[in-house]
Amino acid sequence: LEIEFNIEVDLDKLTILAMKGGNPIEIYSEEDINEENNVQVTWDGTDENGSEDDSDYAGPGDWEIRFISENDGTILRAKADNDIKIKYEKPAIRDFLLSKAKFDNDAGEFTYAIFRIDADAQVTITEMQDNSEEDDIVEDMDVEKDKWYAVKWDGGSFDYQDNMDLKLIATNKVNSAVFDSEKISVDLAEDAESNSKADVINDYIEPVVTSGNEEMVIYYEIDDAADVDITIHSGKTASGTEKNSFELNNQEAGEHSISWDGKDKNGSKLAAGFYTYKIVSRVSSTDTETGIFVVGTVGDVEGGGSGSVDNSGGGSSSGSGDCIPGLVIDGKSCDDGGDGG
Repeated sequence: LEIEFNIEVDLDKLTILAMKGGNPIEIYSEEDINEENNVQVTWDGTDENGSEDDSDYAGPGDWEIRFISENDGTILRAKADNDIKIKYEKPAIRDFLLSKAKFDNDAGEFTYAIFRIDADAQVTITEMQDNSEEDDIVEDMDVEKDKWYAVKWDGGSFDYQDNMDLKLIATNKVNSAVFDSEKISVDLAEDAESNSKADVINDYIEPVVTSGNEEMVIYYEIDDAADVDITIHSGKTASGTEKNSFELNNQEAGEHSISWDGKDKNGSKLAAGFYTYKIVSRVSSTDTETGIFVVGTVGDVEGGGSGSVDNSGGGSSSGSGDCIPGLVIDGKSCDDGGDGG
């Protein structure tokens, strides 16, 4: 706020206050002031009596600006021509979802909390067990308006039977009393093994939030040799339109990765929106895993938020099958003289 006024006579002292009810905030106070026109004083909305590192902001509502001048023992009071209204923008959570709503944390699996806020804000994401807050996954993470962010959560040491939620709180960047919050349920569940199928575990995609202009990698493990089909679908489920597909024959048990240019089967960039990858292993029966990722405007990674993680498995095992041009499978491509393994 910029306050402009004239000092028509020399003053012993001048004090300027912001008033709302009976709670004054001192904006300015000086002694031995000379006559002067077009004096300007600025106020950033904080209480100057507070410490610099812990100053409170004025509450929302209508405020008066008052002047108290002292000269030769005479005190005069005046009020600015205009009142002011203070309002803090309340950030709203536009989207909050998980890349995997169900995963086995004991098996080393994890999920990403993916979110977007409609205003610049500070974000905290907290673990909740039986509706009680536990530890913060990320705290006071600066985010920009309408940009996508993702924060990894590995389930910690919680058990399968625990009733778990993640709570996202988006606060105004200067006034933490103005905020929006939302909870999302997480299912920590054992990925039961079966002798009749090649179980797919530890699947994830990097980056999980992307501009659509970069290479993407899907990581997964299978516990037995199998043929593997990977498809990319529009939307938050694998029932959406298929955008691309990859058939990987005779893959050996172990860790695998498939890297592609992030485009659809026609070589076009994926439009902004939600997408789902689906991994199906085929032996005598099938096992299926899915995960969500987002294409859109991505924010800078700060405060622990990330669209990707360090590769925890280098895809050291190999399989055999047809070479697929344009793909890198377990670190090998057609250009390397590989066979798709």
